[in-house]
Amino acid sequence: MKNSLLGFAGVLALGAATQAVVATERDAWSEQQVHTYAVQLDADGRVQEVVPVGAGGDALGAEFADRIKTWLFTTDSRSGNGQDSSVRTYLRLVVSPGANGPELVSATTGPAPQRLTQPEYPVREQREGRQGAVVLRLNIGADGHVRSSEVDSVHGNVSRRMAAAARSAATEWRFSPELVDARPVEGTVLWPVCFLGAGSTATHCAWSGPEARLYSSKTVLPLDPVARPVTPLAFDAR
Repeated sequence: MKNSLLGFAGVLALGAATQAVVATERDAWSEQQVHTYAVQLDADGRVQEVVPVGAGGDALGAEFADRIKTWLFTTDSRSGNGQDSSVRTYLRLVVSPGANGPELVSATTGPAPQRLTQPEYPVREQREGRQGAVVLRLNIGADGHVRSSEVDSVHGNVSRRMAAAARSAATEWRFSPELVDARPVEGTVLWPVCFLGAGSTATHCAWSGPEARLYSSKTVLPLDPVARPVTPLAFDAR
């Protein structure tokens, strides 16, 4: 369920009529947007610093950053229990326009993309009108390289060649890993790649994840982040 982000406490689309779309930053505001932040946490999961990553430096992104500073996070056993222990994670907010202001679609943590290349959209599949989402299970090493890329699930009329193209492109992607006591750690994420036909939008690439939950085409689902947000418990529209 979406929550109002007013005063709360991208997909990178190609210009061609037919496109393969990787969930990265943001579209026009008529569509969902992605805001990513580097978040520094202390041993108790309190926010020490919030820094926008990528195209998150506008007024709306700055408003979100101010609110994130009030959030609380939980950390896993990799963070240790020492008083001086610290964690740097990357918080990915997917937001959409709403009648009363921005609405929160998802808030997830994990490694953040540094470089994403678009997969090739096979010409035959374009002509056949095939489109849909390929959800990849990526193991990202402590050095930010993709160690393995496997197809976790497919949605829509996706061919084997489309799935293979998504896997192949992902091997070239680079990420900023999470840090525990200044040491980078590996992580695993579910990352959707959309193949869209002419006249289609990213809304056609919603996908089903664990426990049959439906996710936005821009929602990336980390499976083992070092930190997870506890708050916001609610958003106030003020």
